[in-house]
Amino acid sequence: TNAIGSALSSNAFVRVLVPPRLRSVQVLPGGQFRLHFLDHDGNPLTAGLSSNYVIEVSADLQTWTAISTNGSGLNLTNGEFRFDDAGATGVSRRYYRIYER
Repeated sequence: TNAIGSALSSNAFVRVLVPPRLRSVQVLPGGQFRLHFLDHDGNPLTAGLSSNYVIEVSADLQTWTAISTNGSGLNLTNGEFRFDDAGATGVSRRYYRIYER
């Protein structure tokens, strides 16, 4: 409903997603970065959830590029996902964002 009028639709399903909790970032030999993350409340994740996560990277916080979708590159260990960013080698500045879709 707004000033123009109102509309009625069928029932909708709403899923509220909360960003995962980044546990640690490591610099690996050769300059790669390793990201570790858990569920938003710290609960362990399961392998079946890997395809829900997207990892994006940016050099300027304005232009984002997906470097992992549909679980590509994610490894599950002890309930947390690990991602090694091979593209970080030799890069002076790199920002990450991880979200669930």
